[in-house]
Amino acid sequence: MSDDFFSQQQIEGDVRGGNVNIGGTQNITHLMIHGGARYDPQKPPFMAAPLKGDFIPRAEIGKVIGALLKSDQPRAALTGKWALRGAGGYGKTTCAQAVCYDPSIRAKFSGGVLWVQLSETPPDPKAQLLGLLYLLTGSAPDSIATEALKTALNAALRDRPVLLVVDDLWEAHHLNPFLLDCTLLITTRNRKTLPQDTDTHVIDAMDEGDSLALLGWNLESLWQATPVSAELSALAERLGHWTLLLQLVNKALITEVGDGQTLSDAIRYIHEMLTRYGLTAFDDPHNQAQRDQAVKATVQASLNRLKPDQQDRFTQLAIFPEDTDLPFAALTRCWGSDEFESGRLCRRLADLALLRDLDLGDKTI
Repeated sequence: MSDDFFSQQQIEGDVRGGNVNIGGTQNITHLMIHGGARYDPQKPPFMAAPLKGDFIPRAEIGKVIGALLKSDQPRAALTGKWALRGAGGYGKTTCAQAVCYDPSIRAKFSGGVLWVQLSETPPDPKAQLLGLLYLLTGSAPDSIATEALKTALNAALRDRPVLLVVDDLWEAHHLNPFLLDCTLLITTRNRKTLPQDTDTHVIDAMDEGDSLALLGWNLESLWQATPVSAELSALAERLGHWTLLLQLVNKALITEVGDGQTLSDAIRYIHEMLTRYGLTAFDDPHNQAQRDQAVKATVQASLNRLKPDQQDRFTQLAIFPEDTDLPFAALTRCWGSDEFESGRLCRRLADLALLRDLDLGDKTI
């Protein structure tokens, strides 16, 4: 590997070691960070990962693009905040990627599209800021203090319309290093992580048409314009139009059909698997690449934010039928608490996108 090529791991190691002069040179011509982007003085950076083959252009994506394009700020001073909020596995990251690839967005943010990947335990923000700075300028600052890096980045962003995606935000303070002089698009489960002036768009279950297209992806010739489409629609309904689960079951259907089953037989097999083993029937604990996207892991990540007694009460909601408004009075009887405490827990569950609807006026969920 040549001295002018550096991986994200090398950057993080040098930041931890206090070594600004990465690789022994300030003359950086290539840099690989999130999404495989590299520094190129002739082109604006673009860090969004490619969309997968089963991508479905959901209506929510168009709404977010429209909101970003309608911003009335001067072209070189785009510093608004937008967010995609929803439960785990509903496709927030994919929607953010699709926004980045829209030609109108690329034209509006001609200075570049940047991406920062967070998580429950995000990497050192200084390493990420340093990576962004190299990608924008190809040079290093005199100091690697967080505020010095932000100052250098803001100088690089001056008169440059840039979109920065902050993906998978879990805590409000994790956002602070990335509040830069550019437009932010944030994905999160927790609405309390977002600044008050954020324009938030909810990413919920897919609509019927989109969920059918995803569940039947790469099987179109077997179900479109045939009676099997009704069977597939019923399966999508059973899966709750949940993006992650639709993707996992689609892979299972493709495998079954590839092994010689008809699509109808494959659908019946999926129903039996769901009946016997529940929603985690298609999780593969031995697949390292899938593990952090599996249904169990996705749900558990949100449940881990609750106290044990709150987790127990959330689990008790399973006794109620789906798509039914529940008054707080019913919850107090179920949970053995008063209406005030029930309301507090409902707020917490809604903050973590564990409740789809919360109406404080009617006191229902």
